[in-house]
Amino acid sequence: MEFAKLITPYEIKWEATADINTFGALSDEEMTIMEQAGLETLRIGAESGSDKILKRINKHLTRKKILDFNRRVARYQFIPNYGFMTGFPFETKQDRNKTLQLALRLLDENAHAEIGPMNYLLPYPQTPICTDLEEYGYLPPKKLEDWIDYSPFHLNRLLKTKKSRMPWLTPKKLEELDRLYFLTAFLGKNYTESSGIMEFLFNIYRPIAWARLKLGLLYPLPEKVFYDILRG
Repeated sequence: MEFAKLITPYEIKWEATADINTFGALSDEEMTIMEQAGLETLRIGAESGSDKILKRINKHLTRKKILDFNRRVARYQFIPNYGFMTGFPFETKQDRNKTLQLALRLLDENAHAEIGPMNYLLPYPQTPICTDLEEYGYLPPKKLEDWIDYSPFHLNRLLKTKKSRMPWLTPKKLEELDRLYFLTAFLGKNYTESSGIMEFLFNIYRPIAWARLKLGLLYPLPEKVFYDILRG
């Protein structure tokens, strides 16, 4: 907090990664200090909208706690950017729908809130979830260089080839995750790449993507084929 006070006069814009339990423990006065110090974006790993999943991955969060936090910070100008993931072997369609519903509700209840594209589970070495997944047939890489396949930068390649080292992610499941990733990318308020025509198409398609997500309409998705063609 002292550091925030120190940099306030310099009008520096910055972002931070935070846990809801930790940041939520701040008083209103302390949050105001963070905002005045130039906090622009707060990146938060909400992960799931299902209490069952949140408990299983030891997130120490509940759906209610996420919603309460989002409403509380709505009075501030900084952006709470929530990250979600899917693709857990113990995740049901109902769990996934709860996550989508929560993501959309966060946006409805906080005008500043943002949601990033929904990624799928990427186990990291020496984490509890990595060990837990072995009961589902997951075999972690033995060499350090083989972990490159689990980097977020390889997400698109895995989705396109429909191949995964995680046995529960069948080609059909990966196709579903690919569609979710595509549609949730339109939950953002702005197109982030410098392309006039793509930004124009983004703004036109955004309400359609929202409607698809609210109704759970992942199939058919001819617009994604069109998008892939444009992207080359």
